[in-house]
Amino acid sequence: MPPGVTPTKENERVGDRTLKPRLDTDEGVAAAALAWLVNGAVKWCAAGRISPADPAPVVEATALWRRVSDVGLRFAQENLIADPDRYITADVLRAQFNATLEAQGKHTWSAQTINERFSASLLAAGIPVKGTPKKPTKILDHHRESQPDPEPPPNGVPRPSSVRHLDSPAAAEKTAAKKTARVWMGVRFLTRAEKRQRDADPDRTLHAVAGE
Repeated sequence: MPPGVTPTKENERVGDRTLKPRLDTDEGVAAAALAWLVNGAVKWCAAGRISPADPAPVVEATALWRRVSDVGLRFAQENLIADPDRYITADVLRAQFNATLEAQGKHTWSAQTINERFSASLLAAGIPVKGTPKKPTKILDHHRESQPDPEPPPNGVPRPSSVRHLDSPAAAEKTAAKKTARVWMGVRFLTRAEKRQRDADPDRTLHAVAGE
């Protein structure tokens, strides 16, 4: 804790700005620091050399940071849900994601950036995909492509250019005819009805329903 701030939790301590210079002049400080390191090492070895789980405050602070800073995580939480038999093509997800960034006044992501970073965002949102566009994924007969529900733009606002090609089903038919494709496997778009349900009851967990 910064000097002048009163600790309010069990593990909080007031910071000591004199500690670093005292390491050079006070043998007791150096010995105490070494003892603390050795004690931690002993506990780590006794636990099978496995680090303990992060403390709850660290987990909560990390989750808060990701919700605020990770645009991929926010997009996944607001628009996607895990579904083992559904997939989204690389082009469709990139178009929808970049349209969202455009609407927020942010820079769009390249296909390479999405392929490298979006898996972590999906995993943080509780969506462990089974395939990514980094390499072709086998498309089986029971797999179904997911397309977003069309959202009418506000009056007088043109639809973003990056999603205009989604009006045609030709891309979906072409992907379905392939045996392999570069897709995000194990995820689908939330329907408008599911979004309304989520917004009406934020504490309720949505689950993928077969046939959606």
